[in-house]
Amino acid sequence: MADKPRWGILSAIDLVSGKMKWQLRTDDPLVGGILATAGEVLFMGEGHGHFNAYSAITGKVLWSDKLESGVNAPPITYQIDGVQYVGVAAGGNQIFGFKTGDEFKVYKLQ
Repeated sequence: MADKPRWGILSAIDLVSGKMKWQLRTDDPLVGGILATAGEVLFMGEGHGHFNAYSAITGKVLWSDKLESGVNAPPITYQIDGVQYVGVAAGGNQIFGFKTGDEFKVYKLQ
């Protein structure tokens, strides 16, 4: 099983029509979670350490950061004094062979 290729698929489906809006294939399986915002931005991490922001409309990568270990946890969002933040844990995943670590990264949204 370890010698077989693996990947992930991120899909956006129009809930009214039931039709596929777009799909994005990733190099690694997606084992974390997706955060969807009211501003039509999706946040998702990947096993090789990238934490990405995508357009919910087109699937285009809007922004990306490379963390020290696999980003396999679901992102969170919160607000303090009117400022919005997105945070994510980067701990990796030994089962999938993703680099492990113990980082929690927070980003201030503009």
